[in-house]
Amino acid sequence: MKKRYLVLIVSILVLLFGCGERNTSTETKNTYPPEKTDIAKEIYWEKKENLGFQKTSTVHLESNKDNTGLKIVIDGYPVSLENEKELTYQNFDFTKMIKKDFDEDGIMEIVLLFYGGSSGTFQNFRVIKFDGETWGMVNMGQVEDMWSNFVEVKALKNSSVKIEVKKTGYKNTVKLPDNKYLKREGEKSISGTGYCFFELQDNDIVVVHQLYLNNVGDAFGQVRQKIHLDEKGTELILGETSYMSQKDAKGRKYELYGDS
Repeated sequence: MKKRYLVLIVSILVLLFGCGERNTSTETKNTYPPEKTDIAKEIYWEKKENLGFQKTSTVHLESNKDNTGLKIVIDGYPVSLENEKELTYQNFDFTKMIKKDFDEDGIMEIVLLFYGGSSGTFQNFRVIKFDGETWGMVNMGQVEDMWSNFVEVKALKNSSVKIEVKKTGYKNTVKLPDNKYLKREGEKSISGTGYCFFELQDNDIVVVHQLYLNNVGDAFGQVRQKIHLDEKGTELILGETSYMSQKDAKGRKYELYGDS
């Protein structure tokens, strides 16, 4: 009788230990490594802004430490900028944020300005808009690649230059009296565009292309390109193209890096 009880107890113990081993094995098999969350971030700036909502919004610009993953984050909602080829290829060093209600719906649009080079000159921009539910980047539309050979300047005879913007069909011939850089009649001079500037005017964005002869110290005027939202507010389109002499352009207020 004792032997029978002893065999029964041993059998129960074997079953218990066997089930425990199988359960342990199953738990180990289904255990996954924890998700990696220690990616180093670079926060370039953080601001508290009134964007038209009932409460103040928090806005910051960030990327990973390896310069990937560039995004602007508005009240915790990220808007990715890392697939923007112009921003990837251009070596911008600084950014500036401005805000303006272009479509007059009560909610501010965010304009990101990108600056680069040793002098911190304007390079490019992007517009971030709230559609009623989420934030997103406005399609660049016609403005895409507008910095690549956007303006052509050619010296003519009689101290004149021909200015052409093929993307908008704009053409203009400008007389430059007493200009020492245009030599004998009909002789060509090195001419072209230099720095760009950014300006806000009413409900338009204005990108300014400075015009030079020979070198950056010989600015004689600027091509001013208006840019605005389309009727749906989802895409940027080109507006009026105009010319302004250097004399008339003096003292104008541009958005420069470091200005408050």
